[in-house]
Parts: sequence; structure tokens; C-alpha cells
Amino acid sequence: MADLKHLCLGCMRQKDTEGPCPHCNFDNDTQNDADYLELRAMLQSRYIVGKLLHFNGEGATYIGYDTQLQAPVQIREYFPRGLCFRSGAEVFADEGLTDAYDRHRVSFLNLAQALARMRSLTAILPVYDIFEENGTAYYVSETVESISLRDFLVRNGGALSFEQVRQLFMPIMTTLSALHAVDVIHRGISPETLIIGRDGRLRLTGFCIAEERTA
Repeated sequence: MADLKHLCLGCMRQKDTEGPCPHCNFDNDTQNDADYLELRAMLQSRYIVGKLLHFNGEGATYIGYDTQLQAPVQIREYFPRGLCFRSGAEVFADEGLTDAYDRHRVSFLNLAQALARMRSLTAILPVYDIFEENGTAYYVSETVESISLRDFLVRNGGALSFEQVRQLFMPIMTTLSALHAVDVIHRGISPETLIIGRDGRLRLTGFCIAEERTA
């Protein structure tokens, strides 16, 4: 069983020393940006919130830890810039923007539910929990150690062989075909949203609601 007191909140590995993590160099005394959830925040009495990984106009993605499964996860939070503000952990719609905030939250939940139904696809990170809390919505997905396709290309001298491309991208094409068949359109595929795990598989990340992509 993991010792939660000695969990690095940057990579969710165990660390036995004070100060920066020996695995990822993250210091647990660091704080997330004030607009986002604090380190160690607890969601659903189950998920520990860690480092803020990235954010955009739709919301924020954090590394997290599932205390039931005892495994690192990714937590996606609906937090649309320009439509809401945070007070503590709670999120509130800006004055006069409640309808837009609620409408986009429904789109966020619909996207999460669609991804959860497609969790058997090999080229996405499976979504396995969706919930509403703190006046907003969240979904939780599995996570893998990975680097972006851009970094992978740099490490490979800026080019890939045909065989590498075939092995990496054929599962992506199959996954996109299945997603498009149920009207899930990514609209933001790039060398940053494509990641390569330590298992050598290419996966598509960075899904967003259509309203964010077309804003």
C-alpha cells in the first residue's frame, strides 16, 4: 500500500527524502497557480490532486492519485476561462454568464461520457470516472509515462522511418475512425497532443469541447 505522506505530487511516485523528488525533481512545497485546485485537494473522497499539468480555455488537467486503485491518474476539470471564477475549491459562473457556463458544462460531461464509452480503444487514455463537485465537473482517466511526439521526433533526429510511422499511426487512424463514427471530433491533433508511452504506443490526448476549439 502506498504511503500517502511520502507521495510526490508531481509524479505520484514514492519518495523517501525531503525536498525535490529524486524521480521528477518536483518539490511538494510548490503550489499550483491560485486559479486552480491546491495540491493535496481531495475529490470524491478518493482522488488526491497533484501538480497542474496544463490548462486551456476549457479547463485544467492535473496529475492525481486514485487512493482506491492505488495508481496515478489524470484529472480533467471543467474551468472555462472567461466564464467563471474560483473561491477556494468552489467554482462559480461569472455574473450574467450562468447559462453559457452550464451549457458548456453539459458539453464537457457529454464528451467525457463518450470517451468513457470508447475506453476499449487502444490509442486514447481510458476514462473511467465522471462526476460533478465544487460547482463544476471532472473526469478521471488512466495515465502512462510518456513524452510528446514532438520530443520523440527531436530524439530521433527529426525524422521517422516508414515502418516506425506505420506502427505508431495505424492504431491512431483506427481510433479516429471509431471516434468520428460517434461524432467525437478532436479538432486539435498536434505533436503536443500525441504522446508516446514507455510501451511504445502512440496515444491521442488533449480532447476538448467543440466550443473551446472553435472559440
